Amino acid sequence: MENTMHVDYAKLDQDNEALFVKQMEQGMKAGAAERVFYGAALTAHRSAAAEGLSPVRNEDGDFVYSSQQGLKAACHAREDVVALVNIQLPALKLLHQVKLLLWGCLAVLVYIAYRVS
Repeated sequence: MENTMHVDYAKLDQDNEALFVKQMEQGMKAGAAERVFYGAALTAHRSAAAEGLSPVRNEDGDFVYSSQQGLKAACHAREDVVALVNIQLPALKLLHQVKLLLWGCLAVLVYIAYRVS
């Protein structure tokens, strides 16, 4: 007796995509930081799909990437790293300024405590 199981990969992929989007949308409801994180993850997922960077199924139903997809993804990753560094540098400078401000506030509070006692 032959046991052949036909899997509808198109439906399976649609269901997985819908589940992913639902999870991202639920994650965005948790708070401000989560909204930014899950929103960025959903945007990156959609961007990768639009750019043709998502894997495709072969005749066996396995996900595979083409060489062209790998090269394109490497170029995008390099651009993303540069963008991330450009975004993080001002954030780190701001954190350093906040740290200096906190030390200044601590010094003022110590002085006030000294004068009060």
